[in-house]
Amino acid sequence: MGRDGRFGSDDFTYDAEADEYVCPAGERLRRGGSSRKGGTLYHCYRASVAVCQACPLLQRCLSKSVRTRCVYRSEHADAMDRHRRRMQSSVALLRRRGSLVEHPFGTLKRNAGLDQFLMRGLGRCRGEFSLMTLGYNLKRAVNVLGVSALVAHFRQRAMTGAVGA
Repeated sequence: MGRDGRFGSDDFTYDAEADEYVCPAGERLRRGGSSRKGGTLYHCYRASVAVCQACPLLQRCLSKSVRTRCVYRSEHADAMDRHRRRMQSSVALLRRRGSLVEHPFGTLKRNAGLDQFLMRGLGRCRGEFSLMTLGYNLKRAVNVLGVSALVAHFRQRAMTGAVGA
């Protein structure tokens, strides 16, 4: 349910094959105009005024000042739906991943003082973050393996000419 006890966007079912929404009364909302908001394209799906005004669920769907219902769908809605389904099906994996990923970020913020980037621009911030994570990973490798084992590993890789992992 949306505002004031009326139907919300979640109460409308999207039919991907027909590229239409189906309202709670069973009527089809067809794609009409589109608009951009914040760089994202949104498509408006609506039924005709006559259909909405004759609907038995009119009071639960529309406010008095609106004559027809419009449901907006983002151009990225399909990807967001796939992601949402994938996350719901793997809650344990998501929880585990969160616990693994949060530690490095917390450590970088607390110990390295990475509360904000010093550089401007995506490329420079990416470079700054890459240097911070390189330092973090080297420090972790020294703590886990020890200095002598890490140096031996790098010597072995230098002699074999290994590249990558």
